[in-house]
Amino acid sequence: SALKMLAFIAPSILIPDMAIEWKDFETERNYRQAAWFILMRACAGVIGFDAFVVKFTVAAAGAMGDSQASGGPFVVMLTNLVFLNQMLGVVQVSREMQRRLLRFIFGGEDGIMEDREEAKQDVWQAMLMQKVWRYAVDKTKCPLLWFCCIAITFGDLDFQRLILNEGAAGDGTDGKRDSQVCTPWSKPSPRCPPVAAPT
Repeated sequence: SALKMLAFIAPSILIPDMAIEWKDFETERNYRQAAWFILMRACAGVIGFDAFVVKFTVAAAGAMGDSQASGGPFVVMLTNLVFLNQMLGVVQVSREMQRRLLRFIFGGEDGIMEDREEAKQDVWQAMLMQKVWRYAVDKTKCPLLWFCCIAITFGDLDFQRLILNEGAAGDGTDGKRDSQVCTPWSKPSPRCPPVAAPT
């Protein structure tokens, strides 16, 4: 849907992207890249706003007009629910949460992904998919189907389970469970295998 173009100008997405572009502009002085960023976000805003106006007009006309002329109350209600669903799906929450989790892990203190940090993230994701594929080949009967299902549905909750490895407490006296945070800069251990950093 063209309404999803509005996600590129949503403040929660636009402001962090502008900060990244501004830092790149300060270091590289790439006027072409800055102009392209502004042009693309402006086009996304125009297209998304136009789609919003059209869909809102159709939904409002059905709700404010004669329900019988619009196809009956069921059709009017269905049209409004479709419009509401499209508005709620403008910003993909799960994708944005995963993006922020990756930025928290790999982005460092400033939260801005540089080239080396993006390369480290790509290496980590490639190693993750490699391990998923090896598990699918060794443990499942239909490895390709199982791998595709895991890769498509991988989300922020799965990412959190990978980062926070919970285990039984060492002393066993209080019954609590300890947790260890595995990050790319964690000390290698049985819970946190080393991640090869790109050279």
